Amino acid sequence: MAKMRSFLVWAALLLVSVGIVLLGCSSNDNSVIQPPCEGPDCFDGTESSSDNIIDPSSSSEGQLTSSETVDISSSSGQLTSSSSISISSSSGTTGPSSSSEMETPGANCAYMSIWCGGIAFDRVKTNYTDLEVGNEDRGQERPTCIYAREITMIGNESGGISINGTTFANGSASRCGGDSGHGWGDTQACATKFSSIPKRDGGYYIYVPRWAGQNFVTVGGEPICTGSTPSSSSSQTTTSSSSAGSGGTCVEPMYGVPPGGITSCVKKGDECYTCNPDRGTQCNQPWIWQVDPVQDYWHSKVDCNETGNIDVLTCTGLASTGTTGTAITRPTVQCNGTNVANATFAGAPTWNNPTASTYNVSATANCGGSKTVSCGSIVVSTPTTNQLTCTGLAATGIAGTAITQPTVRCNNSAVTATFTGDPAWTNPVAGSFNVTANASCGGSNTTASCGTIVVSPRLTCGNPTPATVIAGTNVTPPAVQCGGTAITSGFNFAGAPTYWTNPAQGTYNNIRATATSGNCNGQTATCGTLTVNPRLTCATATATITVGQTPPKPAVTCGTTNVAANSITWSPSAMNNVATGAGSIVNITAAASCGGSNQTATCAGSITINAQTSSSSSTGGGTSSSSTGGGSSTYTIRPAGSNSSPITHYWDACKPSCSWNGNAGGNPSRNCNIDGTNRSLSDNDPSSCDGGAAFTCMNQAPWTVPYSGVNAPTTGRISFGYVAANRDACGTCYQLNFPNGEVMVVMKTNIGDIRANAVFDLMVPGGGVGDFNALTRQIQHVGPANPQMGVQYGGFRGACNWGYSAANATCVRNMCNAAFANLPLLRAGCNWYVDVLGTDEASWNNPTVRWQIVDCPSELRNRY
Repeated sequence: MAKMRSFLVWAALLLVSVGIVLLGCSSNDNSVIQPPCEGPDCFDGTESSSDNIIDPSSSSEGQLTSSETVDISSSSGQLTSSSSISISSSSGTTGPSSSSEMETPGANCAYMSIWCGGIAFDRVKTNYTDLEVGNEDRGQERPTCIYAREITMIGNESGGISINGTTFANGSASRCGGDSGHGWGDTQACATKFSSIPKRDGGYYIYVPRWAGQNFVTVGGEPICTGSTPSSSSSQTTTSSSSAGSGGTCVEPMYGVPPGGITSCVKKGDECYTCNPDRGTQCNQPWIWQVDPVQDYWHSKVDCNETGNIDVLTCTGLASTGTTGTAITRPTVQCNGTNVANATFAGAPTWNNPTASTYNVSATANCGGSKTVSCGSIVVSTPTTNQLTCTGLAATGIAGTAITQPTVRCNNSAVTATFTGDPAWTNPVAGSFNVTANASCGGSNTTASCGTIVVSPRLTCGNPTPATVIAGTNVTPPAVQCGGTAITSGFNFAGAPTYWTNPAQGTYNNIRATATSGNCNGQTATCGTLTVNPRLTCATATATITVGQTPPKPAVTCGTTNVAANSITWSPSAMNNVATGAGSIVNITAAASCGGSNQTATCAGSITINAQTSSSSSTGGGTSSSSTGGGSSTYTIRPAGSNSSPITHYWDACKPSCSWNGNAGGNPSRNCNIDGTNRSLSDNDPSSCDGGAAFTCMNQAPWTVPYSGVNAPTTGRISFGYVAANRDACGTCYQLNFPNGEVMVVMKTNIGDIRANAVFDLMVPGGGVGDFNALTRQIQHVGPANPQMGVQYGGFRGACNWGYSAANATCVRNMCNAAFANLPLLRAGCNWYVDVLGTDEASWNNPTVRWQIVDCPSELRNRY
């Protein structure tokens, strides 16, 4: 739950909120976390009619009526308020008046939307020459895809453009054509620089993910299409017989990165979206995955399969030429790198006995729903007298995979030929090869073209490191390379654990990586295996015993299985003996065999040993005692109160609101350093959630002590802790009676945005960081570098599937022990939730408690 640090902070936040609204960055839904309101991140998906940019690809924006004129005359190329626009009908650039009149450059195109970050074909810009791109909306840097017959100059470009699917890492890598006036260009001609990139549809599809200036010069035109129908705005890379909403299943909109990682997809209505790949590591920001509202800058529409991964259908190996009457080998159709046996072909010749013609072939198959993909074109010709022909050369190949040599015939008889311009047939390297055959035909040496084959670099994948680990141990993901160059995006893992940083127990023996973009698009590589053995864990030791008693032993589990008591070795040895003197047993560990290896688990908490004394209560109501650093105190449990309310949980480690003297009415609560040691009280100490050094004290996490007498719980114990509440004064105490019979006494130290109609927000480590999070920084100070905090509102409970079950309880305990491995007080308070509060369904999720105001016992006063 969200915790506020002071009334003064509330006022400051209110003023900032008003300022944000005035600047145009407000939201009508306060429950939705909005992106940062600066630069392109502030785009909210809407535009006023006065700010529309003319876009011939849209039927709802920027339409020109017969009475509107536009004249682009300013030297800067920018439209001013006084500019007019004049577009004559002969220019061919006037936008359609309705979507039904949309002018499509061609019916059969090779374009794939993955070349342009998911931008649909009907939104590709044509006839661009010397314009600013990547800046479609005034003041907003927006991804743009343009088609050009030729590229004349690329100078002032901000980096990351792609040309026909080939991505350039930075601006200097793509500059060409020279620009002596600004020094941005390159003396190498663009045609030379991009000679290795085959033209598609007669030119180049250029993807500009962000702004590029006026030194970006192309020769415009419309695509010359000979391939298959490209994707429209309703699909990603292939056409589909059903929408994403009915053809596959996406993860429902959520807060937090989905389990499948940043290449997963989420669902909004009947559509599926991924985080725009151009955002890179920004896709790790949880609020992006709420998909509300959908924004082109952050999201790309996709088709998704059952697991939320993008399905890719490919068709390769179609020969570019053939001869009438000579059988043609069918191309290979694959879904995510696996051959599809029942694919159907359209526009294909009769494979066994083709006739002369030009065939534009496409394949349709089931790949996360019905999809269609282009296989390319094949020209079947009829040989003439003494004609040398070369047929059967595949249009594409993969580096390192043998390529079948084409068949050379003189008339209809096969002949032995020599080839020029050919790849190494048995072990080709990446590149484009124009192959020619030379042979004797009719008594003279003759040359015939065999066509062109484009050999793509090979996708390779290493192994997880290490190959065998214990559950919860970080694993380094396999390294993925395209042609020997490491890639960090544009691919999906399959058969892998959900989290590499905290892999679940199991054997992952078929891990694969499939490229979804780039030069290795559609290829799948194997990545080895990973074995994750169960982890030995130990519950919290929080008992208090008397001299002469044997210490109780906390539960020890191997994964989800309880370890037999006689197979555990305890340390210190006092755990196995009758207590002979007062004191405490600390640093408790349990050693046992788990998952085929000997492991040792640390048991949180400690066991207190009291001297043998007699105790009495004049009220007959029962007593509890514990050493709290301020002497012994007693509390008498009362009958359950008449008030009723749900109770929520949180722990953000912020400085409590009651630590400010003005908030506490002269009775301030203590706060602590990052290591848990006390700080002197000062209103000038900034909260840890504002980057300061004042944290919540760790000893305010829940704990229990024995209790017996009237109104005593059947468990024979009582719990103490602290809460946030928007009622009563700081330092007020309450008795809470839980549905499972447990009793707890708590003291108010904080206020906040308490939700779920609750009166109290109970401070429980692992209960969720809410709106503010200083806990991660505190854990990193002494513990894991990348601690798992679970769901923002719900913590470990939300990360472990919310509902109550033995498996979910074990999941929460494992997360407690992993995150707070080096912070025993927080670890004990976290495990308190599993061992004491959440022991049944009614008490697991925001239970409804009976409560009443009571006098504060010394246990709470001494830690306040």
